[in-house]
Amino acid sequence: MKIRYSLLVLFFSFFISAPLFAQADEQGLDQKINAWVQPATDFISSVVFYPIQLGSEATTSMPLVVIFLLFSALFFTVFFK
Repeated sequence: MKIRYSLLVLFFSFFISAPLFAQADEQGLDQKINAWVQPATDFISSVVFYPIQLGSEATTSMPLVVIFLLFSALFFTVFFK
């Protein structure tokens, strides 16, 4: 039982202290991929979530993707009925 407790403490102390030894200057693979893809995702996001103004008030708007999904749902409901 004492050996089990010692191994458990050793195991958790290793995983708690592991981030302390990580180097902050070096970018990981995920951060490199994110930096490389970021311009494309920003453009796609600006197109997909472009706000469409509904009515004459400037406070009422809806993202383009929501309007597309509403019309698609209506179309396929009528088409497959």
